[in-house]
Order: sequence, then C-alpha cells, then structure tokens
Amino acid sequence: NGPQVNLSATRVDPPRYTRAVQSYGAREFTLGGLGPGRFRIQGAGIDEVREVDGVGDLEIEIDLR
Repeated sequence: NGPQVNLSATRVDPPRYTRAVQSYGAREFTLGGLGPGRFRIQGAGIDEVREVDGVGDLEIEIDLR
C-alpha cells in the first residue's frame, strides 16, 4: 500500500458536478461518468482544466515521487 491519493474532476460550466476517485499508491486513475465539457482536475499535485469529449473515460497518470 502506498499513500492515499484523491483526484477529482469538477465541470467548469453549468451544469456543475464532480466525480472523484481515491486510491492507495496507484499511479494511474480513471475518471468515468464525465459528459462533454471542461473539467477542473484537482488532487495529487494537479490543478488544471481539461476538455473532455464525454465519449470515453478520462485517464490520468500521476507522479508519486
């Protein structure tokens, strides 16, 4: 087991909603259930806005160093 890592995606524009995942030591995260739009991704040293097409899941890899 590694450190607890939390990652969330919050839709920037209405309708606003958030999806979140947590893990212990994982380097790769999958955020599912996101519709199309711009999402603020936060956690694990990340704070950025990404455009999501809503077709597939959002895959994010983090650096645990």
